[in-house]
Amino acid sequence: MQYFIDSANAAVIAALCRDFPVAGVTTNPTIIAREKGDFRTVLLAVRKAVGDRLLHAQVTAETAEGMCADARDLRALAGEPFAVKIPVTREGLRAIPMLKAEGFTVTATAVFSPTQAMLAAEAGADYAAPYINRFDTVCGDGIRLVNDIALLYAQNGYATKILAASFKNAMQIAEVMAAGAQSVTLAPDLFDGMLSHPMTDLAMDAFRRDWAGVYGDASVQDLLRE
Repeated sequence: MQYFIDSANAAVIAALCRDFPVAGVTTNPTIIAREKGDFRTVLLAVRKAVGDRLLHAQVTAETAEGMCADARDLRALAGEPFAVKIPVTREGLRAIPMLKAEGFTVTATAVFSPTQAMLAAEAGADYAAPYINRFDTVCGDGIRLVNDIALLYAQNGYATKILAASFKNAMQIAEVMAAGAQSVTLAPDLFDGMLSHPMTDLAMDAFRRDWAGVYGDASVQDLLRE
């Protein structure tokens, strides 16, 4: 399972990369704009924070040729490893094989149906990114969507990975994993949400209490170095 950070905040990214087994970062035009800074400066700061992990950045052009030009400029700025995010539009489907021929890692983004995911895979996308919570809010079933895509990919032998996006809680994340997603991209606060559990807190409290009852404030190192 690959975990990506869905953010362009360099300080937050650096902290999460330090503490969690992160595969990289995903950005999009909204996430970049949220930082309200010079685009070049923001993207370079993200690259510095994420290091040699995979960085996703999205094109804004609407034609296949424009998408390819955007992708080249983005990769030249951000460096490798790099994945370009291409929308699952008619022009996007045309751009995907063109970019693959140039050696790009391609993520097909804004996927809301199994047919879109299948077309993206057939075009050569390395990742397909279904939006879970956004689909749920329009009376869809994001978990079912991931399950259907995973089944179709398996049946047809596609190597395209499902990169599930748009979550509101840790339960959705667990459910898409069980449904067949190989990767997820998460808002920063959801990393602690995945890790936190009240039973873990209770267990740690009991460990500390029992240890202190015998050894007081001494640590393992204190006792072993006596």
